[in-house]
Amino acid sequence: STENRSEVSEYKQEKKQFEYELQSQKQEYNEAKENFLKIKDRIRAKELDSNSEEAVNATKSYLNSSINYMIAQLSNVESNMEYSNGNETNEKIIVIDEKIRLLEVEKLNVANTSSQGELLVVVRSVRGIWNDAEKISLSSAGQTVSEKIGEFLEKSESLSERLGVEIKDLKETGIDTSELEIKLTSYISYIKSAQEKKVMADSLYSGENVTREDMRTANNYLRQSLNDISKANKLLREIFVKLKNYETEENGTKSRN
Repeated sequence: STENRSEVSEYKQEKKQFEYELQSQKQEYNEAKENFLKIKDRIRAKELDSNSEEAVNATKSYLNSSINYMIAQLSNVESNMEYSNGNETNEKIIVIDEKIRLLEVEKLNVANTSSQGELLVVVRSVRGIWNDAEKISLSSAGQTVSEKIGEFLEKSESLSERLGVEIKDLKETGIDTSELEIKLTSYISYIKSAQEKKVMADSLYSGENVTREDMRTANNYLRQSLNDISKANKLLREIFVKLKNYETEENGTKSRN
């Protein structure tokens, strides 16, 4: 519908904007990091005092650019969530929003520091906020992929039934469909395997007290699921080619008659 096309167009435009912002913040972060590492080398070489204005300002700049980059990443995740239909999406958006606000507060804390010791306290706080937010981000990204896999698997189920009927009809006309039957059986097997991997991933994404290791395991299940789908699609193409050949042969026979 026109409304759906408008929504997709709006999402794509917003996505481009967030990606531009993300790249911009990443560049600023890399530049600040490079400068910070140079200052660190000078401190190590005893050419500069760690609490000198130059050193503290370099650390502040690096920390601020790190926080801005984190906020840009979380804003991008939040945008993706708003267009997702995943479980507990609204609750996750609220949590991500809260993490962004906490990071904004830490930027104010950076501005009020005057020594490396005070900055270290902010660094620890920022790290804690980011670690919590990252788990939600990873979980949400995985669930978005899982949703897409689910949509594909739903269509595949009805497709395999339709193909089964077509192959049965061909068999009844006396055609040897054993190769097609084997391919369809393999196709169904890969789809079933993909579904099982998706379920395993979903159970980890929706679990309580999810760890990074859980996220890695869940993401790996999704990769395996996508790999099964890729193999299933290859078989599907082969089945369609075979069916098309039979259809062409049948039409040729009819025209000759």
